[in-house]
Amino acid sequence: MGTKIAQLHMLFGVFSLLAMNAIALEWHRGILQIDLMDPGVQMQNYGETKQMFHEFNQALQIVDLVQFSAESEAAMYFRLSTGMSAEWKGPGEFSIDRFEHSWPPISIEASEREYTRTLFYLNQGYLFIDMGLASDTATLVIKTPLGTLLCQNAIFAIDLEDFKGSDKKACMVYCYSGSLTFEGLDGTVLKLTQGNKLALLLKKGLLKLTTIILDGSDRTLWDQFKRQRKQFPDPEQYPKVSIPVVREGPEPPLKGPSARTRDYFYMPVLPPVQSFDLN
Repeated sequence: MGTKIAQLHMLFGVFSLLAMNAIALEWHRGILQIDLMDPGVQMQNYGETKQMFHEFNQALQIVDLVQFSAESEAAMYFRLSTGMSAEWKGPGEFSIDRFEHSWPPISIEASEREYTRTLFYLNQGYLFIDMGLASDTATLVIKTPLGTLLCQNAIFAIDLEDFKGSDKKACMVYCYSGSLTFEGLDGTVLKLTQGNKLALLLKKGLLKLTTIILDGSDRTLWDQFKRQRKQFPDPEQYPKVSIPVVREGPEPPLKGPSARTRDYFYMPVLPPVQSFDLN
């Protein structure tokens, strides 16, 4: 019981920190770099109804919030300026809802310390994330139909399966480096450490959790990701975002239909997380 209470306090402290940062800090949208996207992956910008099939011969960099979907097995590889490289594989849906940077004024004067926060929604599919080289001020939150994952400086994978026509969902979380904190919809809190995996099963509103040691076949997922990543130019580099220049006086208003500001947040066409938190 004491361990669980300590974990709850830890999780509450992190989320409180994020909440305070949201008020006290000025956040700036980062850069999403798509290295590879299979033809079967559809991309849709938040606030737009048109789905896009992108074909490109080199890395594509964008600043929009986007949702990806695939009806069959198809993959995409991407990097974020917040300090991570990742792979998502369908079928399913996956949304990038937030990837932001902040430089507190006192830190700019001292050591230019940077804070980042990233938010994903994973409805279904396979997601591998490497943020092992991210700073200790980088936070990632992943919302799923079974609960929320919170991590810093971790390398891990999530395989989320949706049983069509059933009230059952299953998820496996593999932790290769660092640690993750999972909070279930029922309030259950569990910390997953390096070298372990977490099996989740949601059936008829009841969540079952089982922690298991990684075996040899589990580690091949990381090997496969590293081999694929080496095929991209500068695989250890992430898109760079410059510290914004503070201007004196009001900025001139944007004009014309293309006056779309970098930090404007669009609401998603299909809010993927509302139904997660209704239980």
